[in-house]
Amino acid sequence: MITLDKFIEQRLKDDKKNLLDLSKKETNLQDCVNYVFDYFNTYINIDETQFLQIENDEKVAKYQRQIEKYSSSVQGWLIEVYTQYNKKMNQQIPKLLNNIDIFLLTNSPESFRKYSYKCYSQLIKMYPFMENYIEQLYEFIIDQHRVLNYNYQLDQKKEVSFNEKIDSYLVKTANKYKVNLLTWAQTYASNFFEYKHIWPAGTYDILEFGKCYNPMKAKKNKFNIDNIYSQLSNLPYIRGKKKILVMYYWQNEISPVDDNLYEEYMKQACDSV
Repeated sequence: MITLDKFIEQRLKDDKKNLLDLSKKETNLQDCVNYVFDYFNTYINIDETQFLQIENDEKVAKYQRQIEKYSSSVQGWLIEVYTQYNKKMNQQIPKLLNNIDIFLLTNSPESFRKYSYKCYSQLIKMYPFMENYIEQLYEFIIDQHRVLNYNYQLDQKKEVSFNEKIDSYLVKTANKYKVNLLTWAQTYASNFFEYKHIWPAGTYDILEFGKCYNPMKAKKNKFNIDNIYSQLSNLPYIRGKKKILVMYYWQNEISPVDDNLYEEYMKQACDSV
């Protein structure tokens, strides 16, 4: 339910009233008094069912603004679930997708279907109603992939630059395969920071707050990147350059190493491409 001041503010806006127009001072004063009466005699006196409906409509409208980046059909499903079960699946499903390291590297119906089954097996344990929304889950995953790629306009991201060959490769991959390798690298670097259980011995520093992965100590397979290659070896854009991209985000957003070591590594890595 809105407050009295918000109610009056909305009525003034709807009626196109200008309180600063002194020539209409008396009229405006009377209108404001009428608004107060309307608020208490009409708005406040609606029955409980109407009140709950208004309150629900306001919540749905607020939620719809949060999900406007999705397609209209996906928005419709998200709102249906929200109104019936009070669950925001646009928050729950992406958390599961974020744990799939290859999600942003693939863009095919087969891969999206596989991810939907994987997510479903976890969601159904927490949200039994998902048994009625298997196809909607699949459609959401497709749209989530689109949203994440759209939100990172690769060909306009001029501040992220390596060399002409790599920059061209990134743009071509995004345009041809609808796969944004920078978006993936940024997400993977963030996730890898939490993957302490897979860091090989000797590849991390022991600091006051605990272990911290140091890619300069990894003589091979930095960031366990070979595991990504083994899962997607059939994709034409998957080989090479991935470590460079992950290293960039690791240095700039996660846990920077010595600047001189970083610059030397990136120069050698980029020149060898």
